[in-house]
Amino acid sequence: MKQNKIFRTCAAAFIGLFLVCMAAVPVGAENDVPHVTPIDGNLTRVIPIDGGSLVIDEAGGADCTAYAGSWFVENHVPGLVYRFVVECEYVDTNNAIGGTAGFRLEGPDGTVDTWSIDDTLFLNDNWKGTLSVDFMPEGPGAYHWEIACNKGGESASSRGDLIFR
Repeated sequence: MKQNKIFRTCAAAFIGLFLVCMAAVPVGAENDVPHVTPIDGNLTRVIPIDGGSLVIDEAGGADCTAYAGSWFVENHVPGLVYRFVVECEYVDTNNAIGGTAGFRLEGPDGTVDTWSIDDTLFLNDNWKGTLSVDFMPEGPGAYHWEIACNKGGESASSRGDLIFR
């Protein structure tokens, strides 16, 4: 009987501690409310958009891959800014020595963000990062962004779609 009381007390304490820890855990980006960011002196709501991924991998030579998806937004809300964020990775294995690795994102309005890496002999030039551009749509319709990567003679590109109904 005494052992059963101790078990129930410990179980209740564990569950209470678990619930307290869950309440203190930060919420991930997929559950975030729109960010408020100053743009041109005004506070503007910014909605992050997964703009895709770019990878340059030197294993077996230089290989570039690009993927940008499509997003559908039910209602256009004037004044919202959409931030396209592209995950980039350069894997340097010294199988393709020298040259420059390049990453590029071009937003629907022509705004461009780029990153380049000079491949140095015998040094590990691995890199992970992001490219991003902000875009405020004029109204309902389809908007497109382009992503691309290149290294030596290898390149890849992809087009993403942001469609407002």
